[in-house]
Amino acid sequence: MTVRQINSVVEAENAVVTKGPKISISVKTTQQLIGERWYSPRVTATNPSDIPVKVTGVELITGRQTLKNEDIEARNYPIVLGPRSSVALGVDFRFSDGVDVAKAFRNPGELRIYFTSQEGDGVVRITVAGGHAN
Repeated sequence: MTVRQINSVVEAENAVVTKGPKISISVKTTQQLIGERWYSPRVTATNPSDIPVKVTGVELITGRQTLKNEDIEARNYPIVLGPRSSVALGVDFRFSDGVDVAKAFRNPGELRIYFTSQEGDGVVRITVAGGHAN
């Protein structure tokens, strides 16, 4: 099965729900085997603003559960994202007993990236959805 971002980078830039700079998120499409109990996409955060941003956390919301980022790099948060720069975020989610990637993405999920800056706290919400492998 394929899990992919279903909103565009432009929509992601406009997805900031609180005061703060606009950051954009790109989630690379993954090919998952049905039955796998993990989701570890490559995620890139871009800060087009003139002020630094600190990415403070990442979580995945599915219809079944809210998952915390278990990537080893998650211990290094906050990650400083300088002005007009990009950074890869370490992201790894492990589903609980009885839930696999097919069940988790039966309905679209939401990847949330939390950040803070001198202008305030913010969150970018990215919709990710499962589909047939192509």
